Amino acid sequence: MTRPEQLTPTPTGPVPAGPVPSSAAEARQQILLVAGQLAERGLLSASGHGNISCRLPGADEVCYTATSDLRTLTEDRIARLGLDGEVRSGQLTELALGGARMHLAVYAARPAAGSVVHSHAPFATAYAVAGRPIGCWAEPLAIFGMPAGVPVLPYAERGSEQAQRLISQAAQEESVSAVLLGGHGVLAFGATPAAALHVLTLVEEAAQLGIRAAGLGGAQLLPAEARQ
Repeated sequence: MTRPEQLTPTPTGPVPAGPVPSSAAEARQQILLVAGQLAERGLLSASGHGNISCRLPGADEVCYTATSDLRTLTEDRIARLGLDGEVRSGQLTELALGGARMHLAVYAARPAAGSVVHSHAPFATAYAVAGRPIGCWAEPLAIFGMPAGVPVLPYAERGSEQAQRLISQAAQEESVSAVLLGGHGVLAFGATPAAALHVLTLVEEAAQLGIRAAGLGGAQLLPAEARQ
């Protein structure tokens, strides 16, 4: 398994979105693939906690992981939710529903979003619990559409109206593709599960660099012209 400090550099170019799922079956398969890659890339905490959702094109529902440990995710543990939060198939605990509301807040604020990935990626979560944003000090953030870096939101109880409001407000900004949840973790979104995974990888890489650069006097933001 690849450890966080062994993440490989991300090539430049458009965010690799991968195919948009045309059915719930395809969405489930993409979710399973991304869950495995989260573990391989070191983007999960020791508990394996996280959740993934994928919006079905042309439908008012998403596929959503109904388990707290993505390392053991199986297809039968992927539920279907309406964008209103109604469970249409599968079973979700109240804790899982709280997580789902974070995803639904993104979809409501960002109609172009097709997938949301949440995890406690170790380096990014360090920034979240410190209440500090991740600046645009790593070139890939600027290249792949995050010139303002990654904002950190104040702590709010999982799934609460306050948490949903804060996430929704942040997701409305076009330059925001991920947010740090104060005292909690990181939420990344994109057109497909592969795109959201790519965003989360970039965020974790930037967080890793920021923490390591702290011992060298601190990370320096890219020049302003590179962050336009």
